[in-house]
Amino acid sequence: MYFYEINSSYMNLNFLFNSGKNPKWKYYFINIVLNFLPKFIFRSQYPKLIVNFNRRPDKDYILERVNYYNKLNKNTSLPSNAKQLKDNKIEKAGSVYYYDTEFITRYFNPSLKFFSCYGDITHIPNEPSILKSRPILGNNQNSILLNLDKVRHFIFLKDGKTFDKKINKIIFRGKIIGKQQRIDFMNKFFGNPLFDLGDVSKSVTKKEWKVPKKHCGNI
Repeated sequence: MYFYEINSSYMNLNFLFNSGKNPKWKYYFINIVLNFLPKFIFRSQYPKLIVNFNRRPDKDYILERVNYYNKLNKNTSLPSNAKQLKDNKIEKAGSVYYYDTEFITRYFNPSLKFFSCYGDITHIPNEPSILKSRPILGNNQNSILLNLDKVRHFIFLKDGKTFDKKINKIIFRGKIIGKQQRIDFMNKFFGNPLFDLGDVSKSVTKKEWKVPKKHCGNI
C-alpha cells in the first residue's frame, strides 16, 4: 500500500467525502434493496452458483481459503436454542452484522439453524458460530469466520506499486485519546525510523503526535 498526503494540487473525492472509507450510504442502499427482494430468488440461483464455482480454475485455492475460515469437517447438530435463518434480525451489535450475514444466508433454506457472535470476539464459542474474529491458537473450529462489518474492515485499493518499490515502514493514523493500548503503542514507537505514526484526533494526547491524515492510493 502506498501513501501520500493530500495537498491543494490533488484531491480524491472518495477520500474527501468518506475519509478513504467505503461510503456507508451505498452499502445500506444496496443491502436494503436486496433485503426487499423475495429470498426464493436467491435460493433459485444457488445451483447455478455451485456449477459456476466448479468450473473456476482457482477452485482449489478458494476451497483452501474456505477450509481455513470454516474448520468444521463434518455435519454438526445444533441444540434447540439455535435460531433459524429466517429469524435473523438486527441486534444491538448493529445492522451491518445483520446485512452481512443475510448476504450469504439468504441463499439457503430458511429453516436451517445457526449461532452468531457479533462484535470483536476473542473467545471460542461452545457451539459452532458465525463471527468475524477468533483466536489464532487452540481448537478454534467452532469459530467460523465470515466477513462481517465489511463496510468498515474491507477496503481495497487500486495500488499499482509493486511490493519491492514500497517504503519499509509501518504506518499508523488513528484517534489516540482515551485508548490506552494506542497510547502505549505511541509512547513506545513514535519517532522510531521504522514507523510513521500519527494522532489525527481533534484533541491530541501529545502535541508532537499530531500529524495530518494520509491519503491511500497511487501516484
